[in-house]
Amino acid sequence: MPPSPLELLEFLCANLARKPPALSFRLGASVARYLDDLAYEVKGSQRQDLLLLAKVVWGRVFQFSEFERAAKGETIQFLKDFSQTHLAGYDLTSAMEAVDSRPPPGKHKPPRRPRVHGLHG
Repeated sequence: MPPSPLELLEFLCANLARKPPALSFRLGASVARYLDDLAYEVKGSQRQDLLLLAKVVWGRVFQFSEFERAAKGETIQFLKDFSQTHLAGYDLTSAMEAVDSRPPPGKHKPPRRPRVHGLHG
């Protein structure tokens, strides 16, 4: 027997995302750090799940929380300071030239709420 319309509706709506509360940069970043640190204390698929969740949380923090961006000079200095670190594999010269040769980008506000892209964000 096919499901009733109510059963079908319950099934379809079971995994809908809800609108999250305002996202604090400090809290979101610290939760991402906690999950990332915890991942290295567990093994197997739980480690991978925690690492992925930490990346998703950090991505949402970056995308949706409000924080001041760096100034042009701070950005160039940061790229210089970290050019011989984990960023060494990137074309930082080109990035620094782009930052230096253009006026600062226009300010924009993050969207008021996350776009729902499905179960995996």
